[in-house]
Amino acid sequence: MTLTVDGSTLSLRGHQLVWIPAHAPHAMTIVEGGQLISLYAASTLRPVGDRWSRTQVVGVDDLMGAALRHLGTPGLSPARQGLCHRLVVDLLNDSEPSPALSTPTDPRARTVAETLVADPADPRELRDFADHLGISEKTLSRAFRAGTGSTFRQ
Repeated sequence: MTLTVDGSTLSLRGHQLVWIPAHAPHAMTIVEGGQLISLYAASTLRPVGDRWSRTQVVGVDDLMGAALRHLGTPGLSPARQGLCHRLVVDLLNDSEPSPALSTPTDPRARTVAETLVADPADPRELRDFADHLGISEKTLSRAFRAGTGSTFRQ
């Protein structure tokens, strides 16, 4: 899934979640099959700490995944909802940031990144993509670095 939050674009992998603070503008694109769970909660229910006032990508283990799915169950009693919420908040507070893949903002580099997310086994080199796009390898390399902070190989 590709997600844009506050102008930054992230590519998430399975077993990751993104915490989006209340009122943060965001958009998502699902590029392959998977499960998407969207939960919305009052900002007063967020975990404690400045960390949660900004977008966070964290890993999801089996327990957190089950608790999040359970929170989305229709007709959940308020008591059960409260217990699940406290468990999720506790797990979030103990979670470690998980690196998301930044997607380049340059449309040419973004095209390459989206191609590779859709087919990670694509054998083409940076030079091949640059030739296909009609730009120099150096230009495409710079676009990756400027948009992601990483080189094409990273």
